[in-house]
Formats: sequence, C-alpha cells, structure tokens
Amino acid sequence: MRQANERTAPLPGWRRGLVAGLLTGALIGIVAALLSVPLRRLAGVTDRSLVNGLSITSGAIVLWLIGGLVYVALTRRAHSPMMVLLALSLLCGVVISAFIYGEKGPLAPFPNHFASCAVPLVFLVTLGGALLLLSIIDRPMPLNFAAPAGVVAAAAIAIVISAADRAPAVHYSLSKLPVSAAAQNSAPAATATQSGSAPAVVSAAPQASPATPAPAATAPTHFVVSKESEVSYTVREKLARLPSPSDAVGKTSAITGDLYLSPTGLAPEQPSLFTVNLSTLTSDATARDRFIKTTTLETNKFPNAIYTITGVDGFPASYKEGDEVKLTLTGTLKVHDVERPLTWTGTARYAGGRLEGVMATDFSMHDFNITPPVVAVAVAEDKVHLDLHLVAMPAS
Repeated sequence: MRQANERTAPLPGWRRGLVAGLLTGALIGIVAALLSVPLRRLAGVTDRSLVNGLSITSGAIVLWLIGGLVYVALTRRAHSPMMVLLALSLLCGVVISAFIYGEKGPLAPFPNHFASCAVPLVFLVTLGGALLLLSIIDRPMPLNFAAPAGVVAAAAIAIVISAADRAPAVHYSLSKLPVSAAAQNSAPAATATQSGSAPAVVSAAPQASPATPAPAATAPTHFVVSKESEVSYTVREKLARLPSPSDAVGKTSAITGDLYLSPTGLAPEQPSLFTVNLSTLTSDATARDRFIKTTTLETNKFPNAIYTITGVDGFPASYKEGDEVKLTLTGTLKVHDVERPLTWTGTARYAGGRLEGVMATDFSMHDFNITPPVVAVAVAEDKVHLDLHLVAMPAS
C-alpha cells in the first residue's frame, strides 16, 4: 500500500515539472497533429513539408518539456503562477504567429494560406497545452509511467498520421530552365527603378539593350498556355480484386488558355484562364476512362473544365529571372456545368522566355454535382486531388 501511494503522490520540484511537461506535450501534440490534416485541407495547403504530424508533435513535446520546468520555477517566485503561465503561453502564441507572418519567418516563402493553417495549431499547442499542464501537474497520478507512455504513443501516432497523410501520387517539379544572358548580366529587379520595375516574369517581350532604360510602366504581358502543359487527377478507390485502397490517376495534355500579367500581378483588363478537354483524360484502365467520361463527367454534354483566375497571392514586388516563388491562385472552376471557387497552391518560375508553374488543389465531386464512381469492381472516394504542370510562352 505504501509503494502504491508513493507512485501516485505528486513528484517533488523539477522532476514533477519535467514529467508533467512531457505528458502535456505528448497529449496536446496528438490532438494538434490529428487536427492538422483537416485544417491544412480547409486552408488549401498541399505542401506537407512544414505542417505534418511529426513536426507538430515534436514541437509540442519540446515546448512543454520547457513549459513544465518554467511552471515549477514560477511556483517558487510568482504570486499567481497559473496566471503567469497562461500569460506566457498567450505571448508565446502571439510571438510565434508573428514570426510565421513575418517576412523572415519559416512560412514567408509560402502563400498566406499557410498561416491560416498554422496559426490555429500554434494557439492550440500553446494555450491548450497550458490549460492541460495546469490540470495534471498537481494531480496525484503515476506521472513516472504516464509521461514515457504518452511520448511513445505520440511518436507512434505522429508517424502514422504523417504516413497516411501522404503526398499525392502525382507530383510535378519545375524544370531547370536556363536563365538568359541578359538577365544574368543585369542588376536584380528590386533595384531597377524607384517606381518599381516590372518583374522578369512579366517582361517576356524581347529585352532592350542594357543601355536602354526600361519604361516605368509596361502593358500587360500576354502568355499562351503551351502544349507541354499537363494536368492530372488522383482519386482514392477500392478495387474489388485488391485488399486495400489505391490511387486512380488520370492525365491529359489537352490544355489551352491565356494569362495576362502585369508588374504587380494579374492584369485585370483581360480574363486569364485555362481550359482542359476532359474527354482526353486517360489512366491505366480503359474501362475506368470510359465510365468516367460517359457516366461521371458526362463529357458528351460537358466536355471542358474551365478555370478562371481572379487573383495571385504571393506575387513578388520585384523579381529576378530564374527565381522560384511560392504562389496561390484564386479563382473559379467550372466543370459539369457547375462553377465553384477553387484555390491552387504551388511554385512558379520564369526563365529563358518560358513561364512555368506546378500547382495543386483538392475538391469534392459532390461540390460540382458529380457522383463518385461506384461499380462492381471499384468504389471511388469523393475527394479529388489535382496536379497541374502549367507551361506558357509569350504570345507572338
């Protein structure tokens, strides 16, 4: 009986803060990691390199390992350690959020949609963790055993989440485009003129000689979508002949369109859009392609998907040819005679007279009045992941 009471009695001093902090970080890390998956998709964030189960859980454990020791120190010095801890947690959340939004923060190269995903997780881990720590640190429980078990469970769950929330089956990458000699010899666009010169990405017209100054204002540059472009869909399906779900992937290069860019981003004078001929989609199964075209998409009635761009988030104030930038495209997608808002996130580069971007997005078939395919040999999920490799050349 005496040994049982010793195991459940509060631990003394720093040891109590250490084990309580580990348990807090593990528990709040699990919750945040689980919520990161729907939050990232709601925010339209497809990049998993920064916000994933492992990064969130490990960050929470480290934060509250320190937080537990800080609380023990506060109980010896502060009159109201609980209020001080909550205030410090709120301040920590604000500072981290400001760092995320800042120009030099870890998410600065990414579109602002990252912040709408990351900031709620930050405050969940900081404020939620503070409340959780206060609720368990003085509670008589076997913290010696609960803390290691919690860390092991958090690590296992984080690994499972990161593996299951995998990158899509199709992933395009930017080509290694050669930078023109004129761009290599010229100064960066950021220091070109006081009025702000046009980025190289919108200066696709033949360049003037270095001795000729660039005009202060330029007309929108017209780009035409190239035949090198390709779009692909990825849909999770369960084939009757396989024990577990797999990815159905279809692609097409039948993309046409026009982009109009100005030095500050999208030119409002002309519509920027691209059109995909859905009747040309092909996968590794002709039976699937036939069913999708005749029954799911009804391409005999609605042959095209049209995406109209209404905004570009992340367009640089100055641009040096060859630089890779993170962008978000906002606009509307019309497919199956239904038009809905849709956001693409990805990267783009302009070099050697060629504009190239790789973008991704997700949507639900039901949003466009499309019924997910269900046949005897396969059942498809409602979610669709799209990957786009867009190549555009200056209009002649």
